[in-house]
Amino acid sequence: MSGPVRIGAGSWLAYNVCVLPNVTIGRHCVIGALSVVNSNIPPYSIAVGCPARVVKRYDFDRKAWVRYPGTGGEKWAEE
Repeated sequence: MSGPVRIGAGSWLAYNVCVLPNVTIGRHCVIGALSVVNSNIPPYSIAVGCPARVVKRYDFDRKAWVRYPGTGGEKWAEE
């Protein structure tokens, strides 16, 4: 199972991050140290853990970082 790994512009991967095949990390993301990324990470997100999960995203309407998936199922800027 090999495939491409795509890392968006402006994204930052901390120490010892493992990104598995066929995964896309969006633009301007931060991936925490020692995380294992086994699924796609949306743009403007912070993801941590093993497996990595999104804990915050930037909300352009509020102009602030908010907990993911947010409250009340609000839409994100790129949706």
